Amino acid sequence: MLYQIGLLSIRTNGFSAERVRRSARADFAVKPVVGGRKPREAIGIGDDSLTLSGKLLPFKLGGLTELDIAHGMMASQIPQPVLRGDGRVLGYHVLEEIEEDHQNIEPNGVGFELDYTIKTQRVPPPITVDAAAIVGGLVSLFRVLRG
Repeated sequence: MLYQIGLLSIRTNGFSAERVRRSARADFAVKPVVGGRKPREAIGIGDDSLTLSGKLLPFKLGGLTELDIAHGMMASQIPQPVLRGDGRVLGYHVLEEIEEDHQNIEPNGVGFELDYTIKTQRVPPPITVDAAAIVGGLVSLFRVLRG
């Protein structure tokens, strides 16, 4: 496993990632002053985003089911735990955007090659586990998978 986002496993074969980009920042309030550099006052942790991208070969290695799971997780808008393959926990993230680029379209409308990008944003961990939200998220995932 390279990454685990909730129920979605990103592996070295099938649904794989070729590139991972993380962007984190801190937020500061800029104070204007006369005749000098503007001091900054720390106001907290800023955005922490994770972007995973890769190439799928749906007719050779699969990966469309995992892509449907990702779309279902994005639609549910439920924060998902993110783990890196070395065991490091990267916190809870929501999936904000999924891009697909199909190339060499086959007769069924799916590309022989499919480039994808999943963009996530770190959010605070849930205070309590909302069983109804988890069940609702699973139901929406099964609906996506069922078509």
